[in-house]
Amino acid sequence: MTNLHAGFRGLALGVLLALSASATARAESVLFLSSDTRAAELFAALELELRGYGPMVLFHGAPQGESEGAHLASARSLTLDASAAVSVWVEHAPPARVRALALHPEQLADAPLPAPLDSIEPRVFASIAASLALEALHAQHTALAARAQEPLALEPAAPPSAAPLERTPSALRRPRFFARAAFSYGVASVGKGHKADQNPSVALVTAASLQGERASSFLFASGYDCDLHTTGGNLLVSNCDVAVNQRGPVVTAAFDFAAGYRVWRELGVALTARFNPNAGVSPMAQLLVGTELSWLLHAPAPTGFFADLSAGFGLGQIQVRPATSSPRKPPFVSSGLFNLRAGLVVGYMFWPRFGLLAGVTLHAMFPETLWAFDPKLGLELRL
Repeated sequence: MTNLHAGFRGLALGVLLALSASATARAESVLFLSSDTRAAELFAALELELRGYGPMVLFHGAPQGESEGAHLASARSLTLDASAAVSVWVEHAPPARVRALALHPEQLADAPLPAPLDSIEPRVFASIAASLALEALHAQHTALAARAQEPLALEPAAPPSAAPLERTPSALRRPRFFARAAFSYGVASVGKGHKADQNPSVALVTAASLQGERASSFLFASGYDCDLHTTGGNLLVSNCDVAVNQRGPVVTAAFDFAAGYRVWRELGVALTARFNPNAGVSPMAQLLVGTELSWLLHAPAPTGFFADLSAGFGLGQIQVRPATSSPRKPPFVSSGLFNLRAGLVVGYMFWPRFGLLAGVTLHAMFPETLWAFDPKLGLELRL
């Protein structure tokens, strides 16, 4: 009998642990019930408000029925089907209010809305709904802790409802991955003292040597500003810069790419690449790669306007070629290999996964200094 009693106690303890794990899993989900035209925005706002507290947010259509009692019964059934801890919905009949239903143990709470739902910001609704949901979750954890101290009482599981749960539509899950592709047509500030990406060719130096005292002017007209000296009758050149009469803008076209992830609320981190198809001969002449942090200037929304600020650093080069009247192609200005940048992007998401954007990026290249300003137009994808 002693062994049987010990075995039964072990079995009971195992079942208690299983029930505790099940309750903990349910405590990780809040079911949002809505058929409102702004359900996507309300869902995104509620998910954002609960981020950092742990609960996963699920979605289903509004509770069925004509009365509040019918709504409550429908919400209870849907919450059980979802194995959710709490469900929240809006009762639109005046006075409009948010209701929260918690299970295990069952508890119903509500809080008034300051105005009808269609006239308030989603974040206002989300703040009220999240507060009710978190209070219900806290009460559930407290009850669960107290229950663990009581003698075990096994209850048969409720039969599942025949109606399947409508899991969160992909359009309502706030995407965290994003990708951007844009074309930029900007300017770089070029003045005297910028290094050329390569020295003048042997043929050009030979042609310059035939000019005698005009050799320096000949090379300058060909795009080179070099130190000249003669050894054994041969013209030698060194320290070649790009020939520039005065500082001014030089047009530069490029393609910008970014792939990133929203790591917390409005904060994102991304890998970036700038590709310049028209560049010189150095290994990083066409490419500038890096990483950046970005910050959304408002709470994320599935559709509508968005804007963010970014700052980052990178490795590579920006090369531009000043205009010249010479029939010979001048050299490219060669920047330093290190990059600091800051940018602003504004755009509009036409669908939760696709939008268009416009922006500007300011580049600072060093140790060979070069400033570049890139306006751009492109598209954004969210996954």
